Formats: sequence, structure tokens, C-alpha cells
Amino acid sequence: MKEISLHILVLINNCLAAKATEIEVEILDSVSENIVRITITDNGCGILPKDLDKVTDCCYTLRKERNIGLGLALAKQNAERSGGGLRIESVYQKGTKVEFWFEKNHIDRQPLGSMASVVSIVSSQPSIDLFYRHSTDWGEYVFDSRDWKGDCEYLSAKQLLQIQKEIEQGLESIKGNKI
Repeated sequence: MKEISLHILVLINNCLAAKATEIEVEILDSVSENIVRITITDNGCGILPKDLDKVTDCCYTLRKERNIGLGLALAKQNAERSGGGLRIESVYQKGTKVEFWFEKNHIDRQPLGSMASVVSIVSSQPSIDLFYRHSTDWGEYVFDSRDWKGDCEYLSAKQLLQIQKEIEQGLESIKGNKI
């Protein structure tokens, strides 16, 4: 994958496959700490303890349609190649937390990509509450899909475009100096 945001989208898809209804995505993008850390937490079905060590193996998957699972394996590989790592905590029938991180100034670190697109895509899913927090050395941006959905299950195309624009502006406001 060419961008970290695509890893995030694939891992959120794992949350959806695990029947999550609440997903939290937190990103710390810090020049001073030289780190890009992504944490994805869900309230899905979780992972059995016996499977926890296997889920980052590209030859392991619970899917029936094909017998490989690359989402966690690629995230782990790219994080480790960039001076980082990946950690998974899961409680069966309660949910899962995946954290992966990169050295920010590592030459092999992928660019973050469009988190505004990822968040708007995920927000289009019915019955999913998405909370997104993005922190930098210059501030913090927070998005909560519940603020947009209210009593509605679906967001309109116009709302999704507004969400994307709002997130782009919010992230621009905390970008600070380009380094």
C-alpha cells in the first residue's frame, strides 16, 4: 500500500467484518517525538486468544472467500520497515485495539494520505459510529460521526462531501510547518 491511510481503511474494514458498531481512530503525528502512531479500537467480536499470535501472518485469515489476510501483515511489515511496530490487544466478544507506529522521519515511511477520504467513506456506513482524533505538535482535530447523523442512519452524498471538506480544513489547521 502506498499510503498509511489505506492501511487504516483496510483495518477499519476488519472492524466492520467483526460486526463492530463503534470504531475509534486516533492518530498522533508528532515531529517532536518523531512518531506517527495510529490506534484503531472497535467493539466488535474480538479475537480468540489462541488466534491472537497468528493474525499478523499473511497466510492466516478467518475469511471464507480467500485464504490469505494481508491487512495486519502489511501494516506490521511497513511499520517495522520504518522503525516502528504493531501491537494488538483483544478481548473475545468485547473488541480489539490495533496500534501501529512509524518513525516520522524514516526514509521508508509512507505518507499518511487522505484521512478525510477515509473518514467520509467510513461515515457512509449505516449503523457505524466513528470517532476520529488527530493530534500534532500544533493542535488536535476531532470528528464524531454521531454529530452528523443525529437520528438518521444514512448520510447524504452532500453531507459526506461536507464532512470531507471539514476534515481537510481541520487537519490543515493543525498541520503547522511543513517538515
